[in-house]
Amino acid sequence: MAIKAYVPVAGTFLITSLTTNALCAATPQGKETLRHSPSQKTAASTESAKTVRQTENPATPVNEQVVVTGTHSTGVKARQSISPIDIITATQLQRSGAMNVADALARLNPSITISAQGRDTESLTSQIRLRGLSPNQTLVLIDGARRHSTANMIIYPGPQQGSTPVDLNMIPASAIDHIEILRDGAAAMYGADAIAGVVNIILKKKNHGMQIATQTGANAYDGSGWNIQQNINSGFKIGSSGFFNISGQYYHTDHAAAANTDVRTGTHNNPFLSSPEETRGSLLANFGYDINDTLGFFGNITYAHRHAESYQYLRVPSTLPAIYPYGFVPSETIDEDDYAATLGLKGQLPTGSNGASAPLTAQTKTG
Repeated sequence: MAIKAYVPVAGTFLITSLTTNALCAATPQGKETLRHSPSQKTAASTESAKTVRQTENPATPVNEQVVVTGTHSTGVKARQSISPIDIITATQLQRSGAMNVADALARLNPSITISAQGRDTESLTSQIRLRGLSPNQTLVLIDGARRHSTANMIIYPGPQQGSTPVDLNMIPASAIDHIEILRDGAAAMYGADAIAGVVNIILKKKNHGMQIATQTGANAYDGSGWNIQQNINSGFKIGSSGFFNISGQYYHTDHAAAANTDVRTGTHNNPFLSSPEETRGSLLANFGYDINDTLGFFGNITYAHRHAESYQYLRVPSTLPAIYPYGFVPSETIDEDDYAATLGLKGQLPTGSNGASAPLTAQTKTG
């Protein structure tokens, strides 16, 4: 059992991580088994008849990791890729001190930006932008399969106007093994939604152990914006050649007060710039099994529920003087149930008597 503590970062008081290794006595300390799932429109999943497995040491340089994003080849390491690929590990996400995936990526990668403050329902959806372009032009993949976008449209002017982005915060952070970021246009390979680049989230595929983490903090200046997140991840074996990995996350944040002076009244009581209050719970199950030497199946299922509300612009007393003689601040709320499922087969198909074979990858997705 190992207990880790990190230095407080940006108003986050404490980050703790509790890891138990009771179920992985046969695995050397500090190592884990990874299984790379296929990428959409790439040949990364067809390198061999069996599921590709790799034993990785966390101390190994990031540029030595095998990547499956932005290439048709197999076994390509980050340093060998002709495309600009950045790899963000789960440890880096945790040590960033951010309370959600989108904020962590914005802190760790200079090509990714997020809106510090949104208006109306824009603030209720987490969005990322690569190279300053529209969120709709950043392709988000989970193990190589497209992630569905939100139904919440952003209507205010700016690079994000008219977009319905993917909400990364509906994915449990504890389920992420690492994230591959392609910082270049990839429309020729993936389609028009990859003009800005690609963010490929690679899920954990461990078949042993359990990890539990809790993080909490608040605004260091006035104590507002208290937030907390709790994460859990656990893996199990399925027979002799399969795995089942499940992750969960609970997250809550209060309004972070950012009242500004209202030019109409001269008072400092307009909370329009405050961050929204949000409560979210999410689950993700990832699984795979090698049926035989030439065929295997894989899949993942996600579910998340979110309730959030954001303050709107202060309404002056003249709006409804009979009911609100001192004015009022309306709020917009959202209650959302988000789910998705991906199932697929992969392996090799014989094509002739000479022993030649052709790669097979077939999957279906709903969400």
